[in-house]
Amino acid sequence: MGLADFFPRDAIAISQILQGFQTDAFIKKLQDVRVAISFGEQAVNSRDGRDLIDLSVRLAARLYPTITFATIPVGNRLADEMSQLARSINPRIEVSKNGTADVVLAIGLNAPQVEASTVYAGCDNWVARVGTKRPYSTSDFGNPFGAGFAACLAAANLFRFLFIPDGAASLDADTSFPSEINSFPSLARVTLTDPLVLVGAGAVGNCVAWALARTPVLGQLWLVDPEVVELSNLQRYVLCNRSDEHGSKVEIVGRFFQGGMETLHYQGTWASFLGAHGYKWERVLVALDSARDRRAVQASLPRWVANAWTQLGDLGVSSHSFLGSDACLACLYLPTQKSKSQDQIVAEGLRIPQFQNQVRVLLGSGQKTGKEICDAVAGAWGVSAEALGTYAERPIRDLWVEGVCGGGIIPLGTGGPTPTELQVPLAFQSALAGMLLAAVTLCDVLNAGKQRKTLVRRLDVLRPLGDTSQRPALKAGNGRCICEDPDFVAAYRAKY
Repeated sequence: MGLADFFPRDAIAISQILQGFQTDAFIKKLQDVRVAISFGEQAVNSRDGRDLIDLSVRLAARLYPTITFATIPVGNRLADEMSQLARSINPRIEVSKNGTADVVLAIGLNAPQVEASTVYAGCDNWVARVGTKRPYSTSDFGNPFGAGFAACLAAANLFRFLFIPDGAASLDADTSFPSEINSFPSLARVTLTDPLVLVGAGAVGNCVAWALARTPVLGQLWLVDPEVVELSNLQRYVLCNRSDEHGSKVEIVGRFFQGGMETLHYQGTWASFLGAHGYKWERVLVALDSARDRRAVQASLPRWVANAWTQLGDLGVSSHSFLGSDACLACLYLPTQKSKSQDQIVAEGLRIPQFQNQVRVLLGSGQKTGKEICDAVAGAWGVSAEALGTYAERPIRDLWVEGVCGGGIIPLGTGGPTPTELQVPLAFQSALAGMLLAAVTLCDVLNAGKQRKTLVRRLDVLRPLGDTSQRPALKAGNGRCICEDPDFVAAYRAKY
């Protein structure tokens, strides 16, 4: 019983946050931590309360090896369901009822008290309420957004309390998010006139689907992603169970839509999707990892684009039109300096720059790394060849991500910072980015696309929330972006 077998990916994410991170010491501390999720009748009997509990469990079970549920008899059935969910995510997890705890997440009013430091969470329609001072109620609007925001912010507070030095001082005392509630439309049943397109069914895309599947929106949603689920993905894919390894990402995400929204699955790249299904799309949701891929989506000229990201320092969402003075998506991701190629980054990171050409081929083909490369890496790092033996039969990306960035060759925290190209967010960071992406898209749908302008929202959930309001963004203005190119502008106008 204990840590999930995908924990090494958690370790990579945590090593980027905690200074002086040492894997063995962190594992020992994590194995001693007992987290309680407490809820009573009010949360159990409200739709938004049940959603808040569901996402909280999906997040907690990906990191913590021990969870106890504190509830009253009316909540026993839900606690049993959540225990089963936790075990489906991490079959090794230890789950109990009404046990002791080091920290408590108390959801809704009248949640059973547990003798431990407590983070309270509740929701009211679109608004999340999280803090340490008092309990919060959970609404019954059937609106998953306040609940989803609250689950992510509460998970961030639990992490800060347990693992960030002087974590108790870094908690949100009494916060509401988002602050500009009056700008949110009423959640209502609406039928899409054009399909939505979600590009990327990974960590951010998973939570987009978690939210949209719980709304009353009718219509079609295209899911576009070429990949299958790998073991390392399970650390932050909130819709995936342990048994989903090697399954199609779009198929797994699509199975959660059992209501009014119909999902269409395309297991392929954005470029091939456009070739197969055309270039004219009303709304495209971008949940991709790289700046290059984001620019490629914008270059295909959707009518409106929403984009979410996670990175060291913050996470966020942006929404974009193409004409006028506002920034398009590509404006936010224009390169500002010459950067290294991925094969150069990996070859230098493995300390084998002389093998850069071979690294390039291996990255592109996905072929096994081979003994020659492993022996060279072992020599460069001063470790035994046997320590790298298992990587010879695996792709070189595994050697890089797990061996160097994940501590397989050297202990995490002693080999220098992880390159920004391979940042691994924590589950609650990716999930909150996905919630924001789904929310801004649904607002555009409910407003019938009548209030479109470029707006950017940024949050840092590794510290108490500050000003999280949306900000406008103007075009790059240097003539380098496609939205300032007459040919692209003419093509956009011709489309719409």
